[in-house]
Amino acid sequence: MNSSSEVSPPTPRTGLARYHQLWRLFRNEQSDPVPFYTLMARDVVDNLEAAYGPVRGKQIADLGCGPGWYTRELRGRGAEVVPIDNSEDELLLAGTAPE
Repeated sequence: MNSSSEVSPPTPRTGLARYHQLWRLFRNEQSDPVPFYTLMARDVVDNLEAAYGPVRGKQIADLGCGPGWYTRELRGRGAEVVPIDNSEDELLLAGTAPE
């Protein structure tokens, strides 16, 4: 996958600016999925940590991991992640399957 875009700095978690950011990224999700799914993964891990504490050092199974968006974010925060998906096509959406 070739993506020249990056996720912009965090915007408010609520409000019009947030919805605008999500809509803009979602509209381009098919042609440039990296920014959208990177932001989604960041939000999921933020919410997970807010509810259960830091993921650092935790062992987590990423069921239905696809190309590994959530796996990467979790690992980036120090979790030990086992990515699992039963579709090779999904695993290869970003070019290579997550380790």
